Amino acid sequence: MNNPVVQKIIEYPFKEMYKLYPDAIKSKAHSKKKSEDCENLLKLDKWFQEDLIKTISSRKTPHITREELVDIMKWKLLRGKWRPRLIQLAESNSSESVIDVSSKAFSLANKGQVLKAVEKSTELKGVGPATASAILAVGSSTNCSFFADEVAEVFLQEKATYTLKEYLQINDSILEVRNHLNKENEEWTAHNVELTIWTYVILSNTNSSLLRRDEDRPELQAPKKLRK
Repeated sequence: MNNPVVQKIIEYPFKEMYKLYPDAIKSKAHSKKKSEDCENLLKLDKWFQEDLIKTISSRKTPHITREELVDIMKWKLLRGKWRPRLIQLAESNSSESVIDVSSKAFSLANKGQVLKAVEKSTELKGVGPATASAILAVGSSTNCSFFADEVAEVFLQEKATYTLKEYLQINDSILEVRNHLNKENEEWTAHNVELTIWTYVILSNTNSSLLRRDEDRPELQAPKKLRK
């Protein structure tokens, strides 16, 4: 892990950083120009991070539905740049194809075959590597992270072009961080690591006081062995 930003983040107790995610998503939502977009992002994010994961895991054969694909697309676009055409393409998929493709993609991802899982997901109309990563992040969160703009720039050190090669590079780095954290008998997933890094980047730009580590914020004091 030679990435300086990742090294800096690891100096923080990851659990405490992860707990700041609600503050980060609120900051992101309130940066929207339209109040409607702010409300929709907060609503969809709660659904994506909490409800959808539980719904998928409760199914005999894990999959997403056509309606869920459309909402995943809306969530992704609200997190980044709004492109209505992608929603129309997502809506043009048949219910049968979404269930079939997503169930096969989840099976591949859960076996650690992330490349094949992304390629399978992109068989759906309107789904590129970034949207595929969003689907996999909720269906196979252990091995798959979401291709978030802010996280991509941390690992790529430049603006992403949203290629499969870039995603695999980023996800491999996140898995390295996950494995490092899990040496302490933790149960981190790739998706939770990605959310934690995203939280750090967002709050660094919008509300850095929440990241202040001093005597008033003992919960964010790094363990002595990690302090420099």
